[in-house]
Amino acid sequence: MNQQIKPPEVGAQEAVLGAMVIEPALVPEIMRKVSAEDFTDPTCRNVYDAIRKLAISSRPVDAVTILGQLGPEYRSYISGLMDVTPTTAGWETYADQMKTESQIFRARKIFGKGMYAATKEEMQQAISDLAGIFVNVGKAEAIPLHKALLDATKELEKEPHYLKFGIDALDDGRLFAEYGDMIIIGARPSVGKTDLALQFAREMSMKDKVGFFSLETAVPKLATRWQSASATVYLDHLKTRKLTQGEYIAIAHANNRDSKYCDMHFVSAAGMTTDDVIDVSIKNQFKIIFIDYLQLIQGKGERDETVRISNISMALHRFAQGTGTTVIALSQLSRAGKNGAGMETLRGSGQIEQDADIVFMLELKDPDDPDSMRTLSIEKNKEGKRGHCMLRFDGGHQRFEYVPPYRKTEKSTERPKKATAEQMNMFPDRRDAI
Repeated sequence: MNQQIKPPEVGAQEAVLGAMVIEPALVPEIMRKVSAEDFTDPTCRNVYDAIRKLAISSRPVDAVTILGQLGPEYRSYISGLMDVTPTTAGWETYADQMKTESQIFRARKIFGKGMYAATKEEMQQAISDLAGIFVNVGKAEAIPLHKALLDATKELEKEPHYLKFGIDALDDGRLFAEYGDMIIIGARPSVGKTDLALQFAREMSMKDKVGFFSLETAVPKLATRWQSASATVYLDHLKTRKLTQGEYIAIAHANNRDSKYCDMHFVSAAGMTTDDVIDVSIKNQFKIIFIDYLQLIQGKGERDETVRISNISMALHRFAQGTGTTVIALSQLSRAGKNGAGMETLRGSGQIEQDADIVFMLELKDPDDPDSMRTLSIEKNKEGKRGHCMLRFDGGHQRFEYVPPYRKTEKSTERPKKATAEQMNMFPDRRDAI
């Protein structure tokens, strides 16, 4: 037998309505704070709807006009609102209280539906509805210019924080990557985009909670690649289990260090839809998510591939903007040509190019030599500079090393000095060593 879910008490809702009746000048501000769905009591919601209709039609809001909307049967109720609200001073506190109570009430109702879901689709819809209650994705707020300028000026007093990738050429003030950005890493197969993403993820997980959604590679394989890079142990030694005593010690040390300092989580995401990715991200409170790779996310029945990928891209972009979660998605490229990858080669849809804040392209310097250096180019950067840098891929240890450019002097071309052992350590033991 279903237990009836009791709605919240109406005290906070009536206090907010009373403030609107007593001081009509507050109506626009209160309407920006609350909505009809926050009023769980039907009578309260009817009164709010009446006040809202008057306000948006530029008509006076008072007891007489409200009764004109609702009818004489509400006369005693409106009078009661004015009696129980002696002052409007605390309306914001009551508004916050009623919104919280409404969220909990609606969440409980969705939980009830989820318990009796008969299909996977019904359960997924319930999870999506539940997430939508607590995440204001897509709810727009009109911010006046003077407030936007004031907020921007206040931000100048704060120390700026931008995401770090662990590669000097990207962390030198070129990118200005922030929370809520959508970042694309495009590359052809076997160029190393997954290993580059893992390297970025390791750097970022030292500060933020990171989720790595793998739709192609099994999690144990990713963990082995991670160990190879972090412990500086050859991947083939890990694969063949032919490890020296020193390598076992290095792995144990790296495992302990990374478990302590890296807030990293792998998600086996094969077959997931965009809603699945978003739901898991919200549930785990990931601040940054990696998706390997975007084209493998399942659609919602779209027959056209371009439409499917466009919808996926737009949904991820809305999620990033609405929640402040950074989305870093790997993308396949079209098969046309061997090299010279540009944004137009992102496979499936031009929507990806449009939605992204930053687009990286990773390609072989020599397309005929799989062991050649890689070029990492910044093809799009809404807030910073474009450009490229050279990376050397150490396939044995599954990691990339930045190759500084040669510096020309008046007399000769000077090669970069040999890096010290400390500089070559791409995986510092301490978080504050980043």
